[in-house]
Amino acid sequence: MRRYLNKLVASFVLALLLLSGGASANGIATVQLTLQVNHTVVLQWSASASGDVTGYNVYRGRVSGGPYTKIMNDVNALDYNDTSVQASTSYFYVVTAMNSSGLESTYSNEVSAAIP
Repeated sequence: MRRYLNKLVASFVLALLLLSGGASANGIATVQLTLQVNHTVVLQWSASASGDVTGYNVYRGRVSGGPYTKIMNDVNALDYNDTSVQASTSYFYVVTAMNSSGLESTYSNEVSAAIP
């Protein structure tokens, strides 16, 4: 069974709602979650449709729906490797987008990873 766990991939759609100057939300990102046996969770997302995005924040929690703790602040990349996960634990992730005015979007939809 361990051979089958070498790479478990699931795709999720996350809505990254970027507040544009306090106005209505826009932008949708697709996030792919990859769980590897070496206890690394790889999050990947596509860029927000808003042209004013300066970075993304990644949050993690141990309970579905939060509370979440920010584990990556204003990352300029479209992916993040969470190597601080522990065996036999479930994690729940959300992503936000930041704009040049320092405004942060609402949380995306949540994705989860169960570490073997």
